[in-house]
Amino acid sequence: MNQDLVEQIIASGSAVLTDLAHTLGSTGSHIFEVLVRQQSISAITNILALIIFVLYAIALGFLIDKLFDVDDKNKGELSVDFYILMFFGGLLICWIITSNLKIIFNPEYYAIREILQAVK
Repeated sequence: MNQDLVEQIIASGSAVLTDLAHTLGSTGSHIFEVLVRQQSISAITNILALIIFVLYAIALGFLIDKLFDVDDKNKGELSVDFYILMFFGGLLICWIITSNLKIIFNPEYYAIREILQAVK
């Protein structure tokens, strides 16, 4: 990007934030604090939901194993589908955890991002 475009974006963003600050008045700092706390709470809730989902999936796996009796010759063998499912499930779990850890460690950024998305 060229320098003029960057300065134009910064100026328009600054003008929008200045208007927002005038509109909110003294409640603006309180709203920002609440948004920062909410970002952390949201990330922790997402991670807890993921943990509950994983525990549910494990329990469901054991239940399915008990309900559907498998021949002794096939016992202990897992299909290729299972390994593919575990691979993509593991990728999804890693993505969810890392995206939520970023929010926990830097909630101010995500609060500002949410404000800017609301202003658009």
